[in-house]
Amino acid sequence: MGLASLLPFLEHSTEEYVILSDCDYIANINIEKMAESHISGSADITIAYAESRLPRAGGERMVFGFDKNNRINEILIDPDTTENCNVSLNLIMMKRALLVDIVKDAMSRNYTSLNRDVFQRRLFDLKICGWKFCGYSRIVDSMKKYLSVNMELFDRDI
Repeated sequence: MGLASLLPFLEHSTEEYVILSDCDYIANINIEKMAESHISGSADITIAYAESRLPRAGGERMVFGFDKNNRINEILIDPDTTENCNVSLNLIMMKRALLVDIVKDAMSRNYTSLNRDVFQRRLFDLKICGWKFCGYSRIVDSMKKYLSVNMELFDRDI
C-alpha cells in the first residue's frame, strides 16, 4: 500500500481531516461541500462519485450501490458493464487518525489495495458514504481521452 510511506507524515500532522485523490480525472470540486456532507452524515469515510460510464482502461475503478441514506452498501471493482453507474472519482475524505489506523492495519495484514483490501472488506464496519458530484468531471484514462478533454476545456461554459 503506497500510503505506508506517508505514515510518519500522517502521524505527525495535526490536521483533523485528510483528502486522498487520484490524478487521473479533471473536475472543479468544492471540497467544502463534500466536507459538509461528510460531517453532517457522520461518515467515517466519504468518497466522491459521478454518474457516468465506467472507463475501460485499467486501474481499480470502484462502482457503488447505496442504501436510502446514501451509505455505500456495495462496491464493485471494474465490473463488466456499459451502462451508466455510480463511478468513484477516487476523491476520499476521512479523519487523519482513521487513515493512520487503516494504514497500520493494512501493513500488518500485507494488504496492498485500498479499494479491495480496505473498502470492500470493511464496508459494513465502517460508515462509508458517497458524495455525488454533478459538475463537469472527466476521467483521463488514455492519450485519446487526454486530447478530447483538453479540447472540451476550451468551452467557457464548463
